[in-house]
Amino acid sequence: MTESPRPAPYPPDTRAKGWRFELDYERIRQSDTWALATSEVRPWLLMLWMTAWEQTPCGSLPADDELIAARIGMPLDQFESIKKRLMRGWWLADDGRLYHSTLTERVLEMIAHRDGERLRKAAQRAAKEGAQEASGDPARGKRTPAKKSPDKPPPSHVNGDGVLNVSHGTDAGLHRESDTGTGTGSKPKGTNDDGRDLIRGGAVDNSNGVARSPPHSSSSLSAKEIAELLKQWECERGKNPRFAPDAQQIVVWAMRGITAEQLRIAYDAAVAQRDHDRDMTAVNAGFLDAFVAKALAPPKPVPLRTMTDAQLCDEAKRLTISIHGLDRAASITKLEQVRTQQRGGHAA
Repeated sequence: MTESPRPAPYPPDTRAKGWRFELDYERIRQSDTWALATSEVRPWLLMLWMTAWEQTPCGSLPADDELIAARIGMPLDQFESIKKRLMRGWWLADDGRLYHSTLTERVLEMIAHRDGERLRKAAQRAAKEGAQEASGDPARGKRTPAKKSPDKPPPSHVNGDGVLNVSHGTDAGLHRESDTGTGTGSKPKGTNDDGRDLIRGGAVDNSNGVARSPPHSSSSLSAKEIAELLKQWECERGKNPRFAPDAQQIVVWAMRGITAEQLRIAYDAAVAQRDHDRDMTAVNAGFLDAFVAKALAPPKPVPLRTMTDAQLCDEAKRLTISIHGLDRAASITKLEQVRTQQRGGHAA
């Protein structure tokens, strides 16, 4: 907890709201923290985790020894004497709160499940409204079967009824902190020769002999393709991966149009974090979700005032506007107005 603060893993208003806190006892027993804790300390570990689960944001603790001790009902002097064992694996975030990687994974799984439920209900409503419109009689609600395209199968994350598949599997328990790290896979980023046919469009070549970029670098992946790639990459690390195409996180990634390149960037970052934490457990969807969110986040625009005149002209072309005949200050003002409008804001 002496390192520089990491980014907070989720919004500050995240709450459990009745979501059950489940313990993976097998994972707890295999963890280093549990092995190092004495029989007197272990019940306090459980109390600490349950207390963190009830906090806002969920799964966090205040960075204050006195407050933590009061929350779990322990005398402060006793807390200070066993703090090294109790707080093993906790780290400080830039919001001033303490987090634990395993609890963070559990919270992210909860968030993904809730998002999946919202998407599932939205899909049901859209299907119902579409059926009513197609029938021409909303009152009767007669469903008209949708025409199926012969050359475009339904997405792997949608079942035969047009409803999103939802998985309820979770991994909870104590963070496994090993004394040794693992390597990150040696395959170059953005390349995947063995999985080429797993990626949409990979087996089709319309180049007519003209060189082009690999289709998987910019094509969005289906949920099945995402799961297959992650399984392959984890197997290359010697891990036993558990990725299902109907997992909530994977379904959401597919619907957001993640590409193989973005997935690889997120995966490499997740593996690097596992290595940094000296955690030998396999990467799972709950842990990977935060890194996928960063990979999918749009890049921050370069400040216009730091651009050269040539770069300003290029930015004008990208925004499909003309700054011909304007001086530098006027060009920057016009570009900023268009940028603001495209972000949905109001120019000053």
